[in-house]
Amino acid sequence: MNSNITKLLPPLLVPCYSMRRASEKGEKVLVDKALSKGGRLFDCDPTKADRAFVFTRGYMKASDVKQEVHAKTGIPLEEIKVYSKIGDNITEDVLIFLKNPYGGSPEAYRTEGTLEKRIYDIIQEAIKYIEENPTDIIEYLGYSEHTKEFLRKYFYGENELRDELKNCIVRLENGEKPIFIRPLRIFGERGSIAGTKVYSEQKQALSLDESEIQSLIRGELNKFLCTEECVQKLKRILKE
Repeated sequence: MNSNITKLLPPLLVPCYSMRRASEKGEKVLVDKALSKGGRLFDCDPTKADRAFVFTRGYMKASDVKQEVHAKTGIPLEEIKVYSKIGDNITEDVLIFLKNPYGGSPEAYRTEGTLEKRIYDIIQEAIKYIEENPTDIIEYLGYSEHTKEFLRKYFYGENELRDELKNCIVRLENGEKPIFIRPLRIFGERGSIAGTKVYSEQKQALSLDESEIQSLIRGELNKFLCTEECVQKLKRILKE
């Protein structure tokens, strides 16, 4: 998948956290503890993360924190963003959000403790519930026929939620990344199901190279700049 398109898809962020009393031990101890198995909210492989967002509190050098995260994960320095806050000189802590720390192993979804296994089990349970409880999903609380129609299409329609969850299962079994590539909505433009439209637009986008994507973005930006709404806003800003 084109890396530029991948960056636009909703990521999975795994928080990693550690705290200690303020000391002279340096940034390495905090970063190591946060990225250890005990510091991760969900078990995962930090070396597979695409990016890291790091929030620190205390007297730490952002450049040193970035170097430690890089050394521990292999994430390129330019993909590590550090946001620092001065502490109280009593405690220091670090919160690291790892972006998409999974993928590449077809066996991961079978391995206990992996992020892939956790997501795989949740999706399987979701599919099971959808298939075994159509009455609870559609008939609950006496929905109108109009609402039932949209719910039925969204949950059980071709290429809609149930089918897309099954596609996610296939991606996990193949070790693919990302897992979720089709945002779905029940109500789209003029009340229509939007999943198919989103899917076709993404398929078209995936076939574009970087220069074509940049050209499309420039075109859309130029259209916006020429609108009356944009012109009026610019005039108000210049007057201020």
